[in-house]
Amino acid sequence: MNNCFRQIQVLSIATYFLYGISPNTDEYIDADRWERLISTHMLNLRIFDFQYTSDRFDPDYKHPEFETLVNKFNSQFWIEHQWFFNWHYHQTILSNYANFYSRNPYRRKDYVLYDQLSENKWSTRFGMNKDPIDHICIHTTDIMKQSIDKFANATKLTLYVDFDLNRIFPLKKMTRLSIKCCRFSFEKLIQLLQYTSNVHTLKLDSILLYRNTPNSIQQNPLTRLVSEINMITKVTINKEITLEKIQLLTAIFPRMENLTINLFGKDLEPIGHFLLSKPNNNTRYLSSLCITKQRHDLMITLKILLESKRHLRDYILKLIDRKLYLWCEAPTPTVNRYLPQSLIDYPQETTRAASDIVLTGTRVPYLQCSHHPHQILTDFRSFYYDTALSSTIPQFMTLLEFADPCKILFDSDIPYAPLPVVIDVAKKLDSL
Repeated sequence: MNNCFRQIQVLSIATYFLYGISPNTDEYIDADRWERLISTHMLNLRIFDFQYTSDRFDPDYKHPEFETLVNKFNSQFWIEHQWFFNWHYHQTILSNYANFYSRNPYRRKDYVLYDQLSENKWSTRFGMNKDPIDHICIHTTDIMKQSIDKFANATKLTLYVDFDLNRIFPLKKMTRLSIKCCRFSFEKLIQLLQYTSNVHTLKLDSILLYRNTPNSIQQNPLTRLVSEINMITKVTINKEITLEKIQLLTAIFPRMENLTINLFGKDLEPIGHFLLSKPNNNTRYLSSLCITKQRHDLMITLKILLESKRHLRDYILKLIDRKLYLWCEAPTPTVNRYLPQSLIDYPQETTRAASDIVLTGTRVPYLQCSHHPHQILTDFRSFYYDTALSSTIPQFMTLLEFADPCKILFDSDIPYAPLPVVIDVAKKLDSL
C-alpha cells in the first residue's frame, strides 16, 4: 500500500459534513496530520486539491477553533509546495456553512468558490487574479464589482443567487451555465440567455413559471430571439418536470441533443409520447434522454412506448447507475431521401454564411434568412459534418465536389448552387 501511495501525483478530496450526523470532522482540516502523511507516504505529490464544507458555523459569530486549524495551512511546508488555501463563511435560507478550499495559482483550473470572503490574510496575500479560473460559483454579489478582471478565462458559471449578472462582467465566453437558485424564474433565465449565446450546456434546478403561462413566454419577442440565437444542446433539470414545461423547453432549445430530467411516474407516458413523436421540429435532434429516477415500472412503460413508435429504427434503453437512459437515432428530415429539407426550402441563402458554418460551426451576423434561420443552420451543418466525418474517401470527395467553386462560390454572397446541381451531388452521396 505504501508503494502505491508513493506514486500518487494528484490528490483531490471534497468533503461535506452535517452537524450532528457526521463524525468529528476536525481531523480533515488538521494541517499537521496532512503534512506528516504527505511527507512520509506521498513524496511525488504535485497537486493537493482540497475542499471542506461543514454546516455548523454561523457567520455572525467567531469560531476560533476552526480558524486556528485552517490557519496552520499557511505554514512553510504548504508555501514551499505552492499550495495555497482560502476559507469563508456562507449563509443560506436553510443553513450556515464554512468553506475551506485549496487555491493553487499555477496548477488548479477547475473552479473557485466565490463568496463574501472573511477577513483573513490569505484573501489579500494571494490575490485571486493569479488563479487560472475556469469555473465561477457565485453565492453573493457583495464584492463582485471589484473583481471584474479576475474572470477573463472563465467559461463555466454556477449561480446560487439572483441578480443582474451581465452588468458585472461579460458573459459571452460562457459555455456552461448552471442555475442553483431556488427561486430563479424561467423568465429571468431567458433574460440571462440573451447574453450567453455560446452556452451549449445548461443545468437548472427547476423550471419556475410563476404567473406566466408557457404560451405567453413563447410569444415574448425576447424568447423568440433567444430561441434563434442560443446554441444549447445539453439540458439538465433536477426537479420533477411536467409535459407543459417539456414542451416549453423544447420550443426554446430546438437544437437540444441531450436531455436529463426527473419526473413523476404518471407523466412519463405523455412526456415520452411528445419527445418521441415525429415529425416534431423542436425535438428533431434529440438523441439522448436520461431519467434520474430508478423505477422498474418506468422502464417497462418507456419500452412499450418505444415499441409503438415504428419510425424508431435504432434505440438503446438501459439502467445505468440508478438512472434510466434512452439513446435513439435523430435523423435529419430529407426530401426524396437526398437533401436536407431546409436546403430545398431556402435555396437563396448566401454561400458566405454557409462557408462559415462549415469551417467554424458558428453562425454569423450577416446571415440573412427569411424564415426559421436556426433550421437551415443546423441542417446544413449536419449535412456537411456527417459527410466530412465519414470514413470513406468517396463520400469526402463528393463533399468537395459539392463545394467546388464552379458550383458554389464560398466567401461570396451569391446564392447556393442551382437546385438541380445540388440534388445531383446528393444523389451521388446517396449511392455511395
